[in-house]
Amino acid sequence: DHRDLHSFPTRRSSDLDDSCSGTATGEYVNSNGCSIGQQCSVDVDWRNHGQYVSCVSHAAEELLAEGVITEEEKDAIVSAAAGSSVGKSNKGKGKNK
Repeated sequence: DHRDLHSFPTRRSSDLDDSCSGTATGEYVNSNGCSIGQQCSVDVDWRNHGQYVSCVSHAAEELLAEGVITEEEKDAIVSAAAGSSVGKSNKGKGKNK
């Protein structure tokens, strides 16, 4: 389930003056112009689920500190990341994907 970072309302993006090219229009972005999805891509081979959730949590905290998102939005983003399957493997468990 990769909906975690892509199912939330978005705010702004312009690739004119940012560090992350290709940001989708309207994505929440930090002061460098990078979205959480760009900082914590679901396509990365994460060592484990916790590493991915930690990345999302730190990125969301940064957006909160910069006044881009509310505490409730941050909590929802981190909760969605925690509930995702990103970074989970099915080695030895047979149910995680």
